[in-house]
Amino acid sequence: MVSPRDYQQRSVNEIWAWLSANQTGHPVAVLPTGAGKSIICAVLVREALKCAPAGHVRVLVATHSKELVEQNYEKHCLVSPEIEGGIYAASIGRKELEPAVVFASIQSIARAPDLPAYNLLIIDECHRVPPDGGQYNKLIERLLEKNPKLRVIGLTATPFRLDQGYIYGGDNLFSEVATEVTIPELIEQGYLSKVISCKTAAVANMKGVRKVGGDYQQAEAAERMMDLSEVAVADAVVRGRDRKSWLFFCVTVDHARQVRDLLKSHGITAEMVSGETSKANRADIIRRFKAGEIQALVNCEVLTTGFDAPSVDLIGMLRPTASTALYMQITGRGMRIAPGKVDCLILDYAGNIQRHGCIDDPSITVKKKGKGDGQAPVKDCPKCQIFVPISTKVCPECEFEFPIDSTPKLENRASNRALLKADLQPILVKYDIIAASYHVHKKPNRPPTMRVTYSGHETGSTGFNTLFPSEVCSEWISVEGDGYARKKAEEWWHRWSKAPFTPDVDYCVSVKQKEGIHPTQIVVDIAGKYPRILERI
Repeated sequence: MVSPRDYQQRSVNEIWAWLSANQTGHPVAVLPTGAGKSIICAVLVREALKCAPAGHVRVLVATHSKELVEQNYEKHCLVSPEIEGGIYAASIGRKELEPAVVFASIQSIARAPDLPAYNLLIIDECHRVPPDGGQYNKLIERLLEKNPKLRVIGLTATPFRLDQGYIYGGDNLFSEVATEVTIPELIEQGYLSKVISCKTAAVANMKGVRKVGGDYQQAEAAERMMDLSEVAVADAVVRGRDRKSWLFFCVTVDHARQVRDLLKSHGITAEMVSGETSKANRADIIRRFKAGEIQALVNCEVLTTGFDAPSVDLIGMLRPTASTALYMQITGRGMRIAPGKVDCLILDYAGNIQRHGCIDDPSITVKKKGKGDGQAPVKDCPKCQIFVPISTKVCPECEFEFPIDSTPKLENRASNRALLKADLQPILVKYDIIAASYHVHKKPNRPPTMRVTYSGHETGSTGFNTLFPSEVCSEWISVEGDGYARKKAEEWWHRWSKAPFTPDVDYCVSVKQKEGIHPTQIVVDIAGKYPRILERI
């Protein structure tokens, strides 16, 4: 029998506490790759079944891949060997609905002819649930017909989708995050390996590459990356000389073959797997890779989820993506711990780190809508973060001038941006604040916030700038948010207002516009993508 780690049991307790406090709605648990979602799932199942008389509670655990079905079932057997579990997945050759807990592939269970009534549905990798339609939503509709009181728990490392932003709140299936385990927390406790990055010899510029379904069009992206492969592989061979287990992510099968062959030309033992690789051959290649018989494994679209090779200590990102979730899944393949492993080096030849930011504080964007719904394509201003038409040259809100792109398709430079927020080197600037302005700020799929913009000048400056203060920094106060965001908003309000707090953004803006209470100085870290206020004086 396997016992959960402290943070795993804490996550389970916080999920039950959320369900107890909310008679309707469905929570999400955010758990990084390597946190042990299968163990948390198994403990949830055990406690759900043991809280009621035998036969009174039924639990269904659904996910999208055969490997994850098997993994979740195996962990259940380790955690609760006394509780019979069933599997419903055609790919495994089992279709069992009799046990009180069933582990199922969504492809099979969605088509099951006679489903029993379930009390609890746990969805692993729940970011795959679309806003509407699809097999998951059809399954949930069928289950609700059997039991209108059905509760759904989602487990994911990446609670957002390329086509909708965050998967919780608003009209989404999931209500809010009930529990979250962070990457720095698990690194500090020794359960995850640290990931580091460095400047690479070159990086692809994806400007001009079309997007299909929100991500880069494969053929065009592959062309850009294949032009870079020779330089990238030569660079990786030099930087990986002291590393034992290399994993490469490529755009297409032809791209993966090219990278494999280039690695072999440098004397590296390398193989590749893709959707075209037979199951038996893929299993054999992965086995030899994990055993250390193969130094470099190159893949195309098959090893982003459900793949566990703890020894991986170098990842070559040769697949550019606009999906933050995919970027984090790729990076997560190197975060497992293994004997003798100190960290995992991420070599980003695709520009993903610069595109998405730190993996513990990523930039989450919503796919911009264009033809088909009457809305013009938009972009977000990097200074004030409002959405403006894609053709805008000067932001109407903050007068930021959008740069004109004239960069080449391939660049002989790369970002050295840190992969973890804690590794960012701060650049601190102190400002004397003369005035503050307050406005309602709206973003898709999120509650409106109060945008506070401070005007002033850098402390110690003299002359012309002190006579004409300029906007130096903004912050967004989530007065209508939930959980931690609301808590921070209330703390801010009680410090900078004499009026009672009311969770209404229009009220808060109106009050603050009249009060004239604001910090006289602020300390700002300007090292990240956006300035971050560290201290208000």
